[in-house]
Amino acid sequence: MGSQSLLMQLLRMVLVLVIVLFAVNRCDPLLEAFASQAMGSGCHSTGGSDHHAHHHSH
Repeated sequence: MGSQSLLMQLLRMVLVLVIVLFAVNRCDPLLEAFASQAMGSGCHSTGGSDHHAHHHSH
């Protein structure tokens, strides 16, 4: 893998990203799974509203 050029590795990663984004955009169950995962983590979680208010006060 070290013999591959940096440009080819970058092009391969971009191609994989485009394929994944296209698949998520076309497949509604997959899109819903990602949306529910995003809502259940990070700042989107409903628990700890004091932390949420404190986070946005800065």
